[in-house]
Amino acid sequence: MSLMSEIDIPAAYKAGARSEDRRHAFVAGCARSGTTALTRLLNRHPDICIGHERFAKLYKTGGLTPAHFEPERFLSVQDGDTHYDALSGFRAAHGAGIGAAKLVGDKIPRITDDFETLFAAFPGCKVVYILRDPFSVAESYERRAKDPQDGWAPTRGFLAAMQEWNDSLLRTKKELGRRPDQVGIFCFHDLLIAGTSLPRLYRFLEVDAPREDPLDEVITLSPPTDQNPMLRKAVAEHANFRIYRWLLDKADAQDKSFT
Repeated sequence: MSLMSEIDIPAAYKAGARSEDRRHAFVAGCARSGTTALTRLLNRHPDICIGHERFAKLYKTGGLTPAHFEPERFLSVQDGDTHYDALSGFRAAHGAGIGAAKLVGDKIPRITDDFETLFAAFPGCKVVYILRDPFSVAESYERRAKDPQDGWAPTRGFLAAMQEWNDSLLRTKKELGRRPDQVGIFCFHDLLIAGTSLPRLYRFLEVDAPREDPLDEVITLSPPTDQNPMLRKAVAEHANFRIYRWLLDKADAQDKSFT
């Protein structure tokens, strides 16, 4: 059964929150940093509906607007929207939740490439940036690059990981200086493993925390790989640990400010 047949679009459109009452949030971070798990976590909240790269291609062209998160448009995949060709590329929860959600948005890891366009179109939005250590990111890139069945570019291995990771962190550091109240930095381990940053996540997004632990069934970590000396040497040489530590300190400061 297709996802389209599972969703009552008129009902979703009329489900609840008015357009003028909706707020917007976006999930960002270097690829392979846990953005998918974070999106799944957020979508377990009854007031939140975050797309899974629903408008990833459209964002790159600078055409994304609040109108795209109206239920009728969100549920209608059009050419140039995304990597997917149908709503079957999205979880049913997206369709079921878009009408009633008070907080809507998208997971677009490379939002960091153009913060200016994002905040011009969504002046009051929040960006949840997930920060993962460079070794785990590089190992994940390399694992996918070596898998011929994956679809990941074989040239996008650990060296590409470090370039993208460094760029993502640097751009986020600059934007955090401009918009400290709109960019939240969340450490992968503290948020998705230990769960200690969960209260701040919900406070940052201005929604009530759920009563039950939402981490169950959300985290699916790739199996550990054998150590690759070349990979670890490259990460040690090329990762910008100074910015990494700076952002970790900012995440810790945001946690302390919350408490």
